[in-house]
Amino acid sequence: MRYETIKRLVKLFIVLAMLQVSMLAAQVSLLPEHTISLEGVTLIRDCHKAGRWYYVPERPMLLERNPGNAENPRPAFQLVTYQSEKDSRLYEGGVLQFSVSLKLPEDTRKKIVRALKSKFKNSGEISLAPLPFHTAAATLYNQSGEMTATGTQSPGLAPAFITGALPFQLKLSKFDSDMFAALVNSQTGGVGVLVSLTFDGLLPPAGFKVSIDWDQTFKHLSSSKSTRVALGGYLCGIDIGINKSKIREELVSAGCMKVETLTSAAVSNETLEKYLDPVLVQMQKKLVEKIHSPDKIDVTNSAGADSMNKCFLFARSSVDVTVKDIRQTRLGSETFEFNQSLIVPRKTVCGTFIGINKYPEALKKTLVRTMPLDSWASAFLLLPGIEECQEMQITAVSMTANVVDAKGKPVSTLSDTAQWSQEGGVWKNRDGEEVASLKFPLLSLFHEHGNKIEQIRREYSFKVDVIIDQQLGSRLNTVQTSYFAPMFDGDLPLPPAVDLVDCIIFDFSALTFDTRGLKKVRIAVTEGDKNQKLEYTLTQKNSSEYAVIMLVEAARSEEKTEQILPVILFEAGSKRNIPWKNNNKDLRSLDPSLYFMLFDSDWMQDS
Repeated sequence: MRYETIKRLVKLFIVLAMLQVSMLAAQVSLLPEHTISLEGVTLIRDCHKAGRWYYVPERPMLLERNPGNAENPRPAFQLVTYQSEKDSRLYEGGVLQFSVSLKLPEDTRKKIVRALKSKFKNSGEISLAPLPFHTAAATLYNQSGEMTATGTQSPGLAPAFITGALPFQLKLSKFDSDMFAALVNSQTGGVGVLVSLTFDGLLPPAGFKVSIDWDQTFKHLSSSKSTRVALGGYLCGIDIGINKSKIREELVSAGCMKVETLTSAAVSNETLEKYLDPVLVQMQKKLVEKIHSPDKIDVTNSAGADSMNKCFLFARSSVDVTVKDIRQTRLGSETFEFNQSLIVPRKTVCGTFIGINKYPEALKKTLVRTMPLDSWASAFLLLPGIEECQEMQITAVSMTANVVDAKGKPVSTLSDTAQWSQEGGVWKNRDGEEVASLKFPLLSLFHEHGNKIEQIRREYSFKVDVIIDQQLGSRLNTVQTSYFAPMFDGDLPLPPAVDLVDCIIFDFSALTFDTRGLKKVRIAVTEGDKNQKLEYTLTQKNSSEYAVIMLVEAARSEEKTEQILPVILFEAGSKRNIPWKNNNKDLRSLDPSLYFMLFDSDWMQDS
């Protein structure tokens, strides 16, 4: 038994060491006193810089690409629905594509900065940045407040926390005329969307350890709904502080958790709750089969300014978790020592109501497409949203899709293409018309195969070719990618969204430039055996730039992943070519998110 305990401790220390290595990608503090709310915005402080804050708007908005244009603000919204031919009031499902904006309005940003300067007078220069999350998920609720669809962030061409635009594509299996009205024609606030963001945060060292009896914890979690609800709320990112207190109280009282100080100082309940995150993350891995988002929200006040907060006051009791079936397994115990900094994944949530009821009728017609399901007139491939931002510098994108047979041979006439340019900012087809999707008439294909959908589903697919031009410094980075996609998602002639590119992000915000110190950073990245090398140089005069993004072809699970090898050299004082410690190491292996923050310690090590 003692040998098994030692093995578990060794495994835990290995995990903690790996977390330490990953610290280059985390700056967000997880201490409760470093999270506040101002002007309806959740603010989380940087763990190193007292004046740097990350924000998550508590109520994001449907993105408008031309917000000042009353006639066509270009809302990022596309609804494709399929009607029954027998009754136009009946729908057989659909697909909703939309983006929500996480950007702060300028007047809100100024108010927050003034409030932070007044509240934290000794923090130095105050700066605001979007929360650097790495995954996002959305839950959609219909006009009655019932859960209708869930999905993860749909592919875009830039990280959402950089562009401030968070895109989703949700398949609507449950769809009816009432939901159509709520999205398109109703004067209410639309339909509810709960957005969950996962990010990495830092816990500083503390002088105590926590021992968990996993067998006892499993028994308690299986029998106590109140603990499961508190754990579900925490894991969903709802009322984290309140739920952590509840979980701590129940685990201690049930004999699941024991706390021992490593110093002479006693450990208060408040301190324990601050450091409970790694325990809860491990609890999720060991014991939780599934996390259930709220299955219903209250939509009585959906048009109110703080409506999403009110909605979820009535939903939290329905947040629950399903416990794994591990009754025949001995889990043993585990010890967590909080004597070094830890990186811990954490979730936060924000919500909004989306709909296009406020827009002119002529604009609505361009945003909604209703098709008769039984006629199979056309299949569609929704085009990805492209959000412009200084760090991306995407200048042009072309997307061409062909319907191909099982041997990869294109079917004549079943091809479409669209172009996006930085100047126009919209997708246009061959005729120069603004479009949101590629279109493929299928009637001839169905007639040829006797309307046998299963045969068509089995024998045909889309072959999609994409070319993306990115201005990277003085050079052009051209990314070409091709992929095959099914023509149908279930019974709907719309393929699921696919990742087109991966974004390598080097964050400069923690670097300090001055005349006697750091002067220049040179970055070169090589992907696999490709001849093209991506290069970028940051100099002292451009030190206001806080990140560079390099686009590479997306890694696909069914294909061999190419290594991405960096060479980063610093110039500081009289010294040149100071190497980064991770030079010539595969970036995908270092951090699959491909987000890397550079620190002064990276160049000071040899200077």
